Amino acid sequence: MKVFAVLNYRWQRIALLALFTLLSACQHVDNHVGTNASDTSNANAVIASDGDHRAYRYLQLPNQLRVLLISAPDTDKAAAALDVNIGSRQDPLQRQGLAHFLEHMLFLGTDKYPNADEYQDFIAAHGGNHNAYTAFEHTNYFFDINSAYLEPALDRFSRFFVAPLFSAEYVEREKHAVDSEYKANIQDDQHRALDVLREVVNPEHPLAKFSVGDLDTLADRPDHPVRQDLLDFYAENYSSNLMTLVVVGREPLDRLQQMVTSRFSTVPNRQRVIAPISAPLLRAGMLPELVQIQPVQQRRSLSLAWPLPDQHDDYRGKSLDYIGNILGHEGAGSLLSALKQRGWAQALSAGQGLDYDGGAEFNLSIDLTPEGNRHTDEIIGLVYRAIRLIHANGIEDWLYREQHIVADQRFRFREIPEPITEVSHLAGNLHDYPAAEVIRGDYLMEQFEADRIDALLVQLTPQNMLVTLISPDAATEKTSAYYATRYSVQSISPQRTQQWQQAAANADIKLPAPNIFITDQLALKPLSANAGDKPSLLHAGDGLQLWFLQDAVYRMPKATITIDVQAPLANNSAQHAVATELLVRVLRENLNEFSYPASLAGLNYDISRSGRGITLRVDGLDARQALLLERMLAALHQPQIDPVVFARVRREYRRQLQDNNKRPPYELLRGDIDNILVRDFWTDSELLKHIDKIEAADLQKFARQLLTQIHIDMLVYGNVVASDAQHLGALVTQQLLTSARPVTPPPVAVLHLGTHDYRRTLKSPHADAALLWYRQAADNSKSSRAALGVSAQMISADFYARLRTEQQFGYIV
Repeated sequence: MKVFAVLNYRWQRIALLALFTLLSACQHVDNHVGTNASDTSNANAVIASDGDHRAYRYLQLPNQLRVLLISAPDTDKAAAALDVNIGSRQDPLQRQGLAHFLEHMLFLGTDKYPNADEYQDFIAAHGGNHNAYTAFEHTNYFFDINSAYLEPALDRFSRFFVAPLFSAEYVEREKHAVDSEYKANIQDDQHRALDVLREVVNPEHPLAKFSVGDLDTLADRPDHPVRQDLLDFYAENYSSNLMTLVVVGREPLDRLQQMVTSRFSTVPNRQRVIAPISAPLLRAGMLPELVQIQPVQQRRSLSLAWPLPDQHDDYRGKSLDYIGNILGHEGAGSLLSALKQRGWAQALSAGQGLDYDGGAEFNLSIDLTPEGNRHTDEIIGLVYRAIRLIHANGIEDWLYREQHIVADQRFRFREIPEPITEVSHLAGNLHDYPAAEVIRGDYLMEQFEADRIDALLVQLTPQNMLVTLISPDAATEKTSAYYATRYSVQSISPQRTQQWQQAAANADIKLPAPNIFITDQLALKPLSANAGDKPSLLHAGDGLQLWFLQDAVYRMPKATITIDVQAPLANNSAQHAVATELLVRVLRENLNEFSYPASLAGLNYDISRSGRGITLRVDGLDARQALLLERMLAALHQPQIDPVVFARVRREYRRQLQDNNKRPPYELLRGDIDNILVRDFWTDSELLKHIDKIEAADLQKFARQLLTQIHIDMLVYGNVVASDAQHLGALVTQQLLTSARPVTPPPVAVLHLGTHDYRRTLKSPHADAALLWYRQAADNSKSSRAALGVSAQMISADFYARLRTEQQFGYIV
């Protein structure tokens, strides 16, 4: 189970209850095709993407529970999710964390299935997984299972919302589980910052409450045992008219409807109505204000937030997304580019932050360098220059059209998620969008409203701004109640806000140029006669193995190019491993301004260090892939090591290595497995010994040496034909292999433990502890892998039930 206290996911919005209650009982509509559906008269026909040929049906049960059914005859996994429009927002002031506690207790037995482990045992025994999370306005329950067992799984799942037991014998135990979950994140900087936000916001706003809960907030009190409060909370809030259900299964729609209707129609409808939050997020007269927070890790960030009116009605236009896309641009002339040129920033993001029924927030966050930490006033001034530039010249139809085209293509050619991921997300979306738009709603961007964009920009002022600076050097004077975060709050003077407001225009910040990677020339290439299901080897020799497979299954205008450059020099010592990682990071920096427009247009890339060298990857819409790949290969062939960029990259890499030992104990143990088992896998401490021995000139020399002896494995897969793959292989040969000597690097070697018993203890700065037990297979055969996988699935539920639920040894098992 997870607790998400943040609100910036789109699933938590749009009260369309009035629309749905107009539908007659059990009214349903089907849509068996995608966006080319001809029956446009049916307002609830689900609009699906081009490659999605599943059948859909939306219906409303007599108790007003809204349901989306998806018939997917070929799916191996069935899945279901129920989202209730109740979250930590509804926690009683004297019972903070109660919604989250209810989420825990709900799984522990029902009238029909009283055994507390029945549900999870059944799911695990039939190849499935289950989970839930509590958010500010939603609680979301979901599972998947082998397709043949969907109906009995639904039978168990449905009873949680009809007749849960909330057995007294498990109350004390689950209180400790919630407390363990809270304490497991005491050192997590995101939770710590949210704890400060909780104390800074208006105390009348529900966000000011502690959403996780602990042994104190959930303690029994005279005349108020927590179990009775739990029963009262469930009876008051868990109402079918606030619930949405999504089910994916192999069965036809009619059969799925029978499964659902017979089980979920009995969920009680208490006619619960939720009013929008009327209290302002921040107290009147509070802004502008500066909050400084001291983190656990050595990270530095600057966040600017502006409270705004509710934006739920703008899901078709997404005006805030339009503004965020421009402010968050990373191409040439962008705000981030200007900050990087000054050595002040590592990364930047902008867009809608908090999003709840009754209000919203626009947020701009910058990952600072130590030098940027000393220039926050100048950085804020640059932000306002960029905002003024958009206001004066950036509310343009052509810019909006570009964003619309990209959003539409992302929807049309979306890859269908795993069933468990999809049902959870769509159950939330049913609260946000009309049924017809439950999938497309996230991607819609079809209403350019210049006046609305203008009105939003007018509100992005220094006088309406909350500034949050997270830094090891933060000036602090307070300690937050639950996560012991050191912080301070101070007003910002009118003189500073006036300086920011009047900051002069700057020539090195510009609006985005037209995106050369956006194209409407997206076409499927004819299937070759010999298209199969396994890659074929097109070329072997001269240091290159080129594999090719044309996609004959998904049939989308997408492709993936993977190039594994294997070089003996890349990882044969800790110093060379550091140099390879620094080279990879510098290459990403060098490519960022050119590649960012490509990422906006649905074309992604990655350059990463692997166990034997460097891996290059390009994936997404295939029309412009060769253009991006050529630039990547040229960057690797002749890397430009700018000393300023190098210094910034090295500093950030050093910080990450130093912060790695501050991770939670269970993450430290997982990371340590590779240190023990993999040959030439260098520990963080070993890498840190060498990071300051390498300068920009050393890296330039190393980059030339690295490519003198290499071997390349390359795979081209997707909407491509053999001649496309051969052309791309020729590009790789020309750039990387012409002057290189082909070699065969040794494989990555894994230590065979045999029958020995290895024990190892790690130190951790955290107050809690963890234990990891590793069991190695006798060999690397497919049968051994399968046997281990099946064994893990069989015993996982028992491990969880015994160690976490019964014996309370820890929250994470």
